[in-house]
Amino acid sequence: MLITTDNQQRVIDTFFLIAKETPDVNKISLQMIASRLGIRRESIYKYCFRTPDEILERAHYLIDKKIEEKVTEFVSGKHHDFAIFLSHEILPLLYEKKDWLQILYNTCLDPKWGKFLEKKYAPLIERYLDNIGKEYIIPNNFLALLVVKEFFAIVSTWLKDPNPEPTSLFQKKFLQVFNSSPNELLSQSHKLL
Repeated sequence: MLITTDNQQRVIDTFFLIAKETPDVNKISLQMIASRLGIRRESIYKYCFRTPDEILERAHYLIDKKIEEKVTEFVSGKHHDFAIFLSHEILPLLYEKKDWLQILYNTCLDPKWGKFLEKKYAPLIERYLDNIGKEYIIPNNFLALLVVKEFFAIVSTWLKDPNPEPTSLFQKKFLQVFNSSPNELLSQSHKLL
């Protein structure tokens, strides 16, 4: 388990503040971060970061650590409603990191972010589908990837808003969208007109 110190947290937070202004990781230097923090660049090396990419990797870990634990626990345990689990357990964790996620979703800062999520979570969802005995016309690995992409499409749309709704307000919308096919959503909106 990686432990993140207060100094490392300050470096990561500063990295994301700079990323709001300079959303290209190749244009962010440790010197920029050090200057913003009022420290020497060499001090950042003491905090275990040699490059901005290492800072991004640690941010991935910090965003993802609790989520991965909860998803693994859900997949391995007694199975309840998957959408409710996501709504009540995962959305609040994502909202806690909304400042970082807004930058990841709104910029080209980290082009590996989406693939990182797919690679990590599609196998877990596939295991969940296998465990509950789901068999569809399409293979479980395809369905798992589709579920992961749909979930993160909903989350990224939510968190891209400059002032995303608090989780308690967004949960109902999330459940409606996640539990409906695009065709059902279009048909519902058509009925409202």
